[in-house]
Amino acid sequence: MFSMLRIARASIPRAIYTSFFSTTSAVKQQPNKLTSLSDSYSLITKALLDPSNLVNKDSQPVSDALSRISRLLDYTVPLGKQFRGNAVVSTLKTMEPFLKDPLDDKLLLEAHAVGWSLELAQAALLVSDDMMDGSETRRGKPCWYKIKEIGTTAVNDVMILQNSVSRVLQHFVKDHKEYNNISSLMLDLMDKTLIGQIMDNETNGPGQEKLELSKYTLERYFNIVLYKTAYYTVNHPIRLGFYLAGFSDPEFHSDAEDVLLLMGQFFQVQDDFLDVFGDPAVTGKIGTDIQDGKCNWPVVKALEKADGKQRKTLEQHYGVKSKDSVKEVLRVYNELKIKEEYQEFERKQNELIKKRIQEFANKRKKLVWSEKSFPQNVFTDYLEKLVGRKA
Repeated sequence: MFSMLRIARASIPRAIYTSFFSTTSAVKQQPNKLTSLSDSYSLITKALLDPSNLVNKDSQPVSDALSRISRLLDYTVPLGKQFRGNAVVSTLKTMEPFLKDPLDDKLLLEAHAVGWSLELAQAALLVSDDMMDGSETRRGKPCWYKIKEIGTTAVNDVMILQNSVSRVLQHFVKDHKEYNNISSLMLDLMDKTLIGQIMDNETNGPGQEKLELSKYTLERYFNIVLYKTAYYTVNHPIRLGFYLAGFSDPEFHSDAEDVLLLMGQFFQVQDDFLDVFGDPAVTGKIGTDIQDGKCNWPVVKALEKADGKQRKTLEQHYGVKSKDSVKEVLRVYNELKIKEEYQEFERKQNELIKKRIQEFANKRKKLVWSEKSFPQNVFTDYLEKLVGRKA
């Protein structure tokens, strides 16, 4: 059951994720303490732009190349919601009572560096994704590759961003005892997300003249969600926080992953549902998944339930940029009671996740070096924000 339910597109509901993984609360130590992820951005870019290991570092060509990288970083990395990076720091802070040693400046900076590594990986994926999709804008600005003097040279910039992930980890985190585990998990994140992108492209990617709704199965959908969303949006950021807190036991991480992937899947199914059925006045956006022909939860569920006539209607109108076609698709959704199907899914998923959280906590009545039991709010605070959300 879980293997089927683990998993779709990487469209992320911003408000919920950022409200849970905010890092604006001050850490009680010294002045000049890092309080939000943005406070450490200049330290990250300074390390990435350090010319000390470059040959002819004082020459104009090298200076020009570093200026290009600086522009790339500032344009693509810090302007998002930073929810993945914030998740790392917030998880570490939640686990603070269980640390062997106090949460000091060095460990906090290491957490920020891991967070920014995730944001660099995200930037690389988005620049690449925009090029493949032929997108025009990102975060209210022209996509990086759409800038006249950039164009297809953005391919090289994607590699620069991806290479920067390991450089940041090596510069800031190499002395952490879990450095190898952190680096391995970051590499695993890129592997899985890129595989998810292949699945997405094979389902509804650039160059396809016509949608093949025969590919829109629950199995394919949930695998896309697993690889393209659940791992790198929920599972890996929180597990990176666990490693930073000193929790490296493989069984601990395996059990945590079982919970986190369910939450990541829940997260994406909700986003798909709200794109189609959400109130734009509440969600802040008008959904376009139907017109864009996205392989999302409502359509794969509808195709699973549809009779011959209903399936023919979906084949004729799904992915067509027409108001009349959208109405026809919604009519089929209403006939098949997709709203009610979602409500039942949400109820069952909520129960399943709560059960897994309790099972996880029961195995850890006392954490390794602490008399305290595992703080379930690492999971439950997030789950409470998901259930019944409208945006």
